[in-house]
Order: sequence, then structure tokens, then C-alpha cells
Amino acid sequence: MFLSLLCVRLEGAITIEWASDLNAVNRQSDGVTPLDDQFEFLLGTFEGIIPGADNLEEWEGAFRSLGSAAYSVDTQRFSNAKSLTSNDPPFTTSARAYIWGRNGTESGSEWILIGKPDWTWPVANPGGPPPFPIRWLVAKAVDDDDVILGSVEEGGFHMQTASVELVLSYDAWVAANFEGEEDGSASGDFDSDGRTNFLEYALGSDPKVHDGPFVTPISADLGIEVTRAPGRQVEWVLQTSGDLTGFTDMTDGFEITVDEPGRLVFKVAPDPAARRFFRVKAVPAG
Repeated sequence: MFLSLLCVRLEGAITIEWASDLNAVNRQSDGVTPLDDQFEFLLGTFEGIIPGADNLEEWEGAFRSLGSAAYSVDTQRFSNAKSLTSNDPPFTTSARAYIWGRNGTESGSEWILIGKPDWTWPVANPGGPPPFPIRWLVAKAVDDDDVILGSVEEGGFHMQTASVELVLSYDAWVAANFEGEEDGSASGDFDSDGRTNFLEYALGSDPKVHDGPFVTPISADLGIEVTRAPGRQVEWVLQTSGDLTGFTDMTDGFEITVDEPGRLVFKVAPDPAARRFFRVKAVPAG
């Protein structure tokens, strides 16, 4: 009796693992708040830009994700693995890979971005038996060139995220909200609700939804509050008038008591000898 053995050579795509340390101390930018289950850690690359602190607004549009790992509060880590099946752009062998941790994409979100210069995409199908996985670990990204935003293994923390302030230019806002020949001029009022397009941009309201005029009521203690959109290139000016016909910019007689990304409060000094009206105006910053 003869036995015939058939040997089959298995070939497959290469697997990439990305992970942080188990049961590590990870904190947000304030150094107190732990990372929570709102964080995800994306493995991917950037197309068309080199990510840095000076172009945060461009990251979302340029990032190409290969996979995502959820952060586990129970184990205080993230971990996942993904097969790289092709070196089609942007996952070419010359492109740098990054791990981008984040809990959102708006201003005030917490981000960390790491990527060692030698983390470049491997050959997707090297041939032969399936190779051992490639492991890209946070603990190995400790050099200055490895951490683009946030920090790794500093101040007693395995990872610490950074709070990001994203600036949306008026032109970029127009491009996202208007098409073709639609009037996106700053002085225009596309939806005819009494708010100029620029004011809609400043407030973060929809320029194609009729919201009604912009009103800022004054409180009993003469506080005037503006709920504004964060990350806008806008300066808010307090104006006054004695008869509602002509308003002038105020340079004194008030203080700003709250100046937060989404909230601004002017506190007006009382003047019992004069009757005054106030309004807040949004103008381009600078």
C-alpha cells in the first residue's frame, strides 16, 4: 500500500496588530479624566498631507483607515488586528502608518496620534506561508518623532491625549454648505431668516433652515450670552444704542465673564442715568 501525501502551500495576506499596554494608566489632557469607551484607535495613513499640530483641521479629510480598535475601560487598553490585502494607494509600501486615538472630530475632542517613522505598510501578499503578524505597539513609540500629538510614557501615564481646537474657515464652511451658483456670500441670507450667512457660520446654525432672527436677551444682572460655534474665525463685538437707530462699538463699560469655545458672556456695567440698548455683532477675526 502506498500513501500519497499532498502538500499544499498556504499563502495569505499579512496581518497587522496594533495595541496599547494592558491595565495601563491613560488620561485625557487634564491629567485627571481617564479614557472612556468613547475612544477609538484607528490604524491608517494620511493622504496628501503630513499631519501636524498646525493642520489639525485637515486630518479628518485626509485620513484613510484600515481598521478601528475600541478602547476597553475594563482592561484599560485597545487591541485589534487587520489583514492588509493590497498595497493599492494609499497603503503603499512607502507610506507611513499611524495610530489615531480620538473621542470625536469636533473642537474640544481629545486626540492622540502616534506613528514611528519606520511604521510603513508592508508588502500585502509576500508569498509563501502566512507570515507572522506585524505588531505596532504604543509602548514602542516613545521617541520625539513617534508622537505627533499627545504623549506616550510621560508624567506617569502610558498615554495622554490632547484637547484639540479646530478652526473652520468661512470659505471651508461655504464649500461644505453651498453648491454651484448658490449664494454663499458673507452678507447674503440664503434662507431669508434675518441671519446673514456669516452669522450662520459664526453661530453654527444651518444656512438653509429658517431659524428666525438672532436674539441675545439680557439677564437681570445685565449679562448678555452668546451660544456660538467653536473653532470659527469670528470676533464678537458688543454694541450699544440709545434709540435703536444707530449702534456703536463698545470699548469699555463691560467685561467678559465667560469666554469658552461654545459660550461667550458680556456683563454690562449698570448706568441708571441713561437708557441703553445692546446688541452683539459677529465680524471676521483679524
